[in-house]
Amino acid sequence: MRGDNKGLENSLVSGGRVFTEEEFYKGEKVLVLMGKNEYIDGKVSLGGDDYTIIGENSFFQDDEDSNFIMPFLSLPDSSYIRHIVFYLNIPLNEKEHNKLSELILTKLDS
Repeated sequence: MRGDNKGLENSLVSGGRVFTEEEFYKGEKVLVLMGKNEYIDGKVSLGGDDYTIIGENSFFQDDEDSNFIMPFLSLPDSSYIRHIVFYLNIPLNEKEHNKLSELILTKLDS
């Protein structure tokens, strides 16, 4: 999230906004819902915590209405993670990809 996230914001959000770098690092309870909805500024409860809906993403339609984008550091302790998606500003070469994959697997195993 470091640096300018305007490109990320434009690609992820069709209404409202994406979370800020500050919200990410503070673990703020905000999220972007997948699909078209009218709930921006509404609340949703996850794992007993209330999250504010700050945006919507209707670019990637999904049959499930339970998909969302949120700051990783705001996940409830009881979360089960099915997918993690990284949006990078620049492509990785093979060496960088392998190093990132190894780091992620190491962190998730601990």
